Amino acid sequence: MCLPQPESHTWAIFWKKAQWLQIQIKSRLSYVGLNLHPLLPYVRFWVLRDFIGSSSSTFTWNTNAEEAFTKLKNILTTTPVLSLPNFAIPFVVETNASNIAIGVVLSQEGHPIAFFSNKLCQKMQASSAYVKEMLAITEAVKKWRHYLIGTHFTVITDQQSLKGLLTNACHTPEQQKWATKLLEYSFDIRYRLGRQNQTADFLSRPPQSLLLAISSPIPNMFKELQDYYKTKKGEEEVHRLISLPDTHYSFHHDLLYHAQRLYVPSIEHIRSAILHEFHASPTAGHSGIKATMARLVASFFWPGMYRDTKRYIKECLPCQQNKSLHQKPCALLQPIPIPTKLWEELTTNFITHLPSSFGHTVIWVVCDRLSKSAHFIALPTSFTANHLANRFSIEICRLHGVPKSIISDRDPVFQGRFWKELFHLQGTKLKFSTAYHPQTEVINRCLEAYLRCFTSENPRTWYRYLHLAEF
Repeated sequence: MCLPQPESHTWAIFWKKAQWLQIQIKSRLSYVGLNLHPLLPYVRFWVLRDFIGSSSSTFTWNTNAEEAFTKLKNILTTTPVLSLPNFAIPFVVETNASNIAIGVVLSQEGHPIAFFSNKLCQKMQASSAYVKEMLAITEAVKKWRHYLIGTHFTVITDQQSLKGLLTNACHTPEQQKWATKLLEYSFDIRYRLGRQNQTADFLSRPPQSLLLAISSPIPNMFKELQDYYKTKKGEEEVHRLISLPDTHYSFHHDLLYHAQRLYVPSIEHIRSAILHEFHASPTAGHSGIKATMARLVASFFWPGMYRDTKRYIKECLPCQQNKSLHQKPCALLQPIPIPTKLWEELTTNFITHLPSSFGHTVIWVVCDRLSKSAHFIALPTSFTANHLANRFSIEICRLHGVPKSIISDRDPVFQGRFWKELFHLQGTKLKFSTAYHPQTEVINRCLEAYLRCFTSENPRTWYRYLHLAEF
């Protein structure tokens, strides 16, 4: 038998009784609880009940406390804790499983030798009680294999269906998996009621925690808001908001809430302090509008919150100084001079990805900047600068002459070497614009709407109506 070492429990023998405060005695009992875990079936907590005293702040040392105190010291200094194994005596393995853990005790003739408990994984927690109890048996055999191999032992469980584990047929995957691990052992399985299997049952249960106090920080802003609502202006605002029809406002603890979120009145320094905390503090990290709003709306509310947050972030100096733009720098807009004659200055654009109509899938829109009149030229899917130059000479130059300038959206075809050389030989100056210029874009929309009205049922016939669209 393993007895507690006297030198390790000297403090228990010379424990003073009346000189200790109640809180000091309870702190010593935490050590007692740790050492009594394997002795719980043999030492009941009623021994400590009178010793701990009542929940009141006044602690008196009476006769019951003196008797419990003496009995507790005797238990700590004389009671055997664990036994050494004797291989001439059969082993007994007591197992139990709860919803979250398993508990196992190895003993001989009622004296505990070893014990352990393991937490179950989420998958095993969702399993049936039969599978959990079977897991407790296999885990115990695997852990104490050096004790149990080659000897006959007894397994005690509170799952009655496990009595026939070795004799019944294996029907489930768990039985087939674990039955092979138990074939090399010689043991019997006995059933015991759950209320009688207290030792292993305690090990499989989580310790009951005692909540003594809860502390949380309270911002000074709350006190300032409570003082504001006690003023005449604050009372009028509370009455006005609560009396609204279908309101989500509520007033409790001297604070006004909107849908369980704290309402912040129109007090500039309080709103600025909140915005600074949720945007510019190290925990907020100068995040963007969406992230800042997501944190704000979880706890606060006031009208125009998004507008105020956007303005605050836009005016935040560290954000402006340290954050980089995620887009290319914009160039200065170049104003286009107003033309003085018809068809001297043109704009061009393409309408692409149309349904094939007589071999054409692209419409080339050429528009006069002064009169806003346009020509629509149908093109195949693949075309080159040479092809465009020929069509331009036939369709445009034949009717209006060679223009002085053409504005395009920097299409690769218009930037081709041959295209530039062609216009250079003709004396035409080639200009470029941004991807969106209102003149041709508006004409494109009108042309698309016109063709859609006549060819919606048969889109591949748009080429037949293209020449009519110019009128």
